[in-house]
Amino acid sequence: MWDWLRANYSLAALWSAWGAIVLGYIGFLFLERLLPAHRNPRIQELAADGRANLVFFFLNPVALFSGGWLSGEIARHLGGPLLRVDLTLVGIDPVTRFVLAFVPFFVFDFFYYWFHRSQHAWPWFWQVHRLHHSEHCLNVTTNYRHHWLEEFFRAFFIFLPMNWLISIAPVFSAVAAALIRQWSSFFHANIRVSLGPLTGVFTGPQYHRIHHSIESRHIGRNYAAFFPVWDWVFGTYWRPAKGEWPESGLPETNGVWGFKEVVFSPFVGWWQRFAGSFK
Repeated sequence: MWDWLRANYSLAALWSAWGAIVLGYIGFLFLERLLPAHRNPRIQELAADGRANLVFFFLNPVALFSGGWLSGEIARHLGGPLLRVDLTLVGIDPVTRFVLAFVPFFVFDFFYYWFHRSQHAWPWFWQVHRLHHSEHCLNVTTNYRHHWLEEFFRAFFIFLPMNWLISIAPVFSAVAAALIRQWSSFFHANIRVSLGPLTGVFTGPQYHRIHHSIESRHIGRNYAAFFPVWDWVFGTYWRPAKGEWPESGLPETNGVWGFKEVVFSPFVGWWQRFAGSFK
């Protein structure tokens, strides 16, 4: 695994990407104070959930790298990749370089869309993903509120087919990973920012808040991470109206999840479904 890590990522690139993520995270925290979407969040609940989310901030990369190594090995044995994206090659004109830069994100978002949609449609996957939706005060730390099992599953349902289809140069791979994290932090943040005419082009805080909404009319909407075009193509698009900033969370839960709920909720949910099938 360590050989794979050294072969695919330079240490300097990893540290630069991680530093950019931390700086961006601090910047979004500042903007949440300056331009909050909801001005009166439940402070005690926000603080308690925020502490739990920061644990996942450090824990989830371990699961993601482990899954990434396994998925990369599987993709290699399948004979991939079919396309190589290397922006460091000499001779690429600026237009081609710009278009190629979007390829990994566009491919990622296609597989992310279907994985994300299956998490809501398939009850066994939902038991893992519901932790992410359990936070009533949507904020920048919600981006990291994913059970470690979810990060491991992403490696196989998103990065495995990506590794089979395309190969990304190591330096660009680290940059892409940092940008994915930064943009995800941005659209989870409690920031009253609308992208206006670009709302249907790129995912922003208002667009993604619809996905986290507790209102029934918003259920099953806006699954895409970067490009709402996937929601539009597959029939799950909801363009937020001006001033539409709904409450977020899970209607069936109330209050802060404790340590046991955060860590063991998927296993408890699976057991309940398994035991219920015999009744």
